[in-house]
Amino acid sequence: MEFFGHVVDGRESTEDECGAVADSVDPWTRRPWARFPLGGEADAGRAVAAARRAFDTGPWPRMGFAERGAALHRLAGLIEAHGQELGLADTHDMGKPLTQSRDADVPRAAANFRFFADHARLATAEVLPPSFT
Repeated sequence: MEFFGHVVDGRESTEDECGAVADSVDPWTRRPWARFPLGGEADAGRAVAAARRAFDTGPWPRMGFAERGAALHRLAGLIEAHGQELGLADTHDMGKPLTQSRDADVPRAAANFRFFADHARLATAEVLPPSFT
């Protein structure tokens, strides 16, 4: 069974501070398909501290919109490139049809990142255009 650990400060850990793990159960088969750490107060504290450091001293706050946009476009490309496995994971976790998660939800997630990648450069107002769906 695959294990999905916490990712904090760019590093994946295999378990949380107290070692508690749980199974993700596929609602269709009713069988566990993956394990993950539950996470506790100490894990949340580590994540918040890492996010604060990234916000205060990381590269993102000093990037211009072109660099940020390029990073978000790279992320959208990775979502598209890994669409099959992302869709399958969502299907196992949520029990929805693979055609919905892989063929609709994954491309929509990539499209959302592409929209926001370009929004700062193209925005002429403080609200999203009404045609955005």
